[in-house]
Amino acid sequence: YERAIEIWEKVHGPDHPHVGTGLCNVAALLYHQGKYDEAKSLYERAIEIHEKSYGPNHPAVATDLNNLAIMLQHQSKHDEAEPLYRRALAINEKIHGPNHPNVVGELNNLAMLLLNEGKKYKEARLLLKRALDILMTTLPAQHPNIKVIRTNLNAIENRMRKSRKENKNRKRK
Repeated sequence: YERAIEIWEKVHGPDHPHVGTGLCNVAALLYHQGKYDEAKSLYERAIEIHEKSYGPNHPAVATDLNNLAIMLQHQSKHDEAEPLYRRALAINEKIHGPNHPNVVGELNNLAMLLLNEGKKYKEARLLLKRALDILMTTLPAQHPNIKVIRTNLNAIENRMRKSRKENKNRKRK
């Protein structure tokens, strides 16, 4: 990838979309190697290039934002990841519409972030119900993506029950 980026920069210039895509690919490799600071810098540059090339509401920008948010969430940097997920979701909703299968990934990712934060369970549940509704209208009922969303929805509902039970126990004391 690094050699390809060098070539693209020479041929097309440093702000060409191919450079942004290459940077995103290298960032993903660095992320999986645990080199988070380097990866973050490349993701941010890719976002900047894609925004400059395509505008702020392009699918490539949404993908870059989502990828950076995933990495930040993995590092438990939820406050940094959440606005990125929300922006990626807003972009895809604007492009594809609110009930298109292309918004399901961001709905799921944002919901799981909210679950992992330990707050906003109701919002997370609504996001996953929406994702499930979208998938149920476009995929067969036994599709693996539907199973993933159902599993995540069950996790949130279990967490909500546990939270309610803990709140009741606190009130009794």
